[in-house]
Amino acid sequence: MSEQTPSEDQSVLQIHDEHVNSFIVQPSEEEKAQLLERLPVEGVERYGEMPLQDVYIFHCDRYCCVPNSLFIAKLAEADNGGVLEHMDFSSNYIGTIGLLPVLEIADMLGTVKTLNFTAQRFNDSSIATICSILYDHPTLEDINLSKNPIGVKSARALHDLVSKNKVITNLDVSETHIPDDWVKKLQNATAVNKKRGQQ
Repeated sequence: MSEQTPSEDQSVLQIHDEHVNSFIVQPSEEEKAQLLERLPVEGVERYGEMPLQDVYIFHCDRYCCVPNSLFIAKLAEADNGGVLEHMDFSSNYIGTIGLLPVLEIADMLGTVKTLNFTAQRFNDSSIATICSILYDHPTLEDINLSKNPIGVKSARALHDLVSKNKVITNLDVSETHIPDDWVKKLQNATAVNKKRGQQ
């Protein structure tokens, strides 16, 4: 079973896996911008000791998106005593709509070391959201944003993120629209963090 990244001209996004089989109308760019605005956290403390999978579903309800069942299965493993260090969506499409609930989970966990968001069709708003939420994450070392249609605006935001969060030592932006000079700047920034961590 595999999930396929939709083509650019699709007006309908299909989410298909063994638990979810539904169609969602692709939102307009204005609606996407609204979806990528993080909701206030007031009152969220109420989920307290809820299992991670339930917390994730709670956030999906807040952001009006369908829960990703493959990610729920991963969270269930963590609920059963596992440690969630790697969130890999390289073959599990969440897209811009499903990003925020995932970031809410990553933000609340002090164990996540890697985030793989390969080929998610993320845009500049997606990257800005990632940077604003994870700028002070205590354990995040590696972010893979390869094969996303992002450019200079995202590069600037990512450079600021890496400069602020000294824990991040690897950032993959291959096969994006980021120019070579900015790729070099990002590589230099992560190299500084890596060297700092080795001292």
